Amino acid sequence: MTSLVSIIIPTYNRASLIGDTIESLIHQTYHTIEIIIIDDHSTDNTEFIVNELIKKDKRISYHKRPINKPKGANACRNYGFSISKGEYVKWIDSDDVLVPEAIEKQLSVLINPEADLCICRTKIFSKDENDALIYGNEWGKIDLESNVNEYILNGFKWHTAAGLWKKSYFNNNLIWDEQLMNSQEWLMHFVQLCNGIKISKVNEFLAYARNHNNNMSNANNKKGNYYYHECLARIKAIQIAKKYSIKNKKIFKKMSGKFCWHYLFVYYKGAPLKGIQLFNKYLYCMYIYFSN
Repeated sequence: MTSLVSIIIPTYNRASLIGDTIESLIHQTYHTIEIIIIDDHSTDNTEFIVNELIKKDKRISYHKRPINKPKGANACRNYGFSISKGEYVKWIDSDDVLVPEAIEKQLSVLINPEADLCICRTKIFSKDENDALIYGNEWGKIDLESNVNEYILNGFKWHTAAGLWKKSYFNNNLIWDEQLMNSQEWLMHFVQLCNGIKISKVNEFLAYARNHNNNMSNANNKKGNYYYHECLARIKAIQIAKKYSIKNKKIFKKMSGKFCWHYLFVYYKGAPLKGIQLFNKYLYCMYIYFSN
């Protein structure tokens, strides 16, 4: 029996880009997929673009984030997961693309009963004014050992679109932190590594992450709120490390250093009240972390 793979795409005002993303999924060599679009109540013509593609391929479904869920990609990702029907699940952003063989190659590895997740290499790309592709550097580093130490200290990481997960691994738990507006994938992957997830790898570029002016991580978008959530993610990570009894001084020092660096930018970008809130959260986090 062929296994169903659920591909979940959160989106907001990506009418000009989401077509490329969906087309890359329609043309996958592995055909038993469902493509679940969760719209965070876009104000452009995203819905029209998706509905036109649904006419082309009935494997696509379009949904809007329930109004009782908080705004943001994480709530969309969680909601998409809750309505997915596949045995395997992949999250991909609405500006990224997969190569045609991505699902097929990752699934052939993930069938291994010892693995919970398969990751691949990811390359950054963009398009010029003539719509020509421009390829950049590799996103992340997957050739290191898959553990917490390598993740925090040496840069082991994988892009959201690079992961294909066994749905049963999550045991219907809330997966994405809906309080975070960025660093959510960093925190989510950290949690799974703390949980001892078993990772297999395909050492090929199967996912491509688009770089454009509307990226949340783009320098033009790095306001005080962006850095606030970078800090908040580090506070949450320290709390999670405490929960899993991870008391490695090097890991703590690295995460605290990242917190302090982003904390300075919260003030620099003109959000002093948020800075005060963060400092109080951080002090309480330190008290809990070092208490018995």
